[in-house]
Amino acid sequence: MILRVSGAVNALFERVEMQHGRLLVQHILAYITASKSGLTATEIEDLLSCDDEVLEDVYQYWTPPIRRIPPLLGVRIRNDLAGYLIDRGADGASVTTWYHRQFIEAARDRYLSTEEERIRTHRALSDYFLGVWANGRKKPYNNNKGENLQADRFVANQPWTFDSNKKLKNFNYRKISELPYNLVLCNETDTLKREVLCNFSFLLTCLEAFSLRDLMDDFDFALQKIGDTDIQLVKETLQLSTFALLHHPAQLSSQLLGRIQATESECINSLLQQVQNSRRPALLPSTVCLTSPGGPLIHSMSGHQLPITALSSSADGKLLASASVDSTCSVWDVNSGRLVRTFEGIGK
Repeated sequence: MILRVSGAVNALFERVEMQHGRLLVQHILAYITASKSGLTATEIEDLLSCDDEVLEDVYQYWTPPIRRIPPLLGVRIRNDLAGYLIDRGADGASVTTWYHRQFIEAARDRYLSTEEERIRTHRALSDYFLGVWANGRKKPYNNNKGENLQADRFVANQPWTFDSNKKLKNFNYRKISELPYNLVLCNETDTLKREVLCNFSFLLTCLEAFSLRDLMDDFDFALQKIGDTDIQLVKETLQLSTFALLHHPAQLSSQLLGRIQATESECINSLLQQVQNSRRPALLPSTVCLTSPGGPLIHSMSGHQLPITALSSSADGKLLASASVDSTCSVWDVNSGRLVRTFEGIGK
């Protein structure tokens, strides 16, 4: 049955490729499949406008005045796959993604089967959400005459927050969500550390826009793929700072400076310097004065309002239960230090 479904899906892909062009369909569906939660219509158009392989295939017989993909090409493909691609909400936007898991698996096998294809696609997504070709920066390309040219692709800017007249910040949720994921999967470790996981602006923005748990998910995903001591150090620092950051994300500055000592790592020292130079008002310790990562303390359990009165671990040591005089019982994941579930009204 699974083979029949896979064959039917591939037959559908082949029909759409013959109708709209194999290269164009391949790249559009590869971008949608490789993204973390799908892509908006604008993001798809911008990505294709930066994809010179697609543009050379589309513009074989004439040169457009503006080097961008025609908007209707993506719309036609989307219409032909109606019922298989759906629009749903993600990160405060309407994104296009696959309707069923079997379509995701079939698209991965067809369009992202090799390491080269996966890295190329995730790198293109990373460059887009980094804003590499935004703000009027011209992207080089070779035309059909072999000439080396440059052209502005007019893609959307990608700041951490957008300018807004409102008191509440207008966060770029799409960048915060997609950038770490794609940088990990295209093996851009240096960029991942410099721009995201060891970058003060990202850490603070993610805490304010999403939550500490979402931020820790990014670190866990990165460490599953990349064994890096700098990323591990920042993660352990955030774990020790759980109680403070859950209540006041703005304490990130004091927690980083109060727990991390200057090291030989250029990346970590740059992070500490960013904290020192931040314009955000905060009380900054002049020296390390809090528990540093690397010691016996790994996690701080911050789920009870009153003192803990009892602890008990599971037989396999993976879970820990804590009870408090506030009549709550919490279950924790020992490896990650995360709160799994809280039971209220215990002992009443």
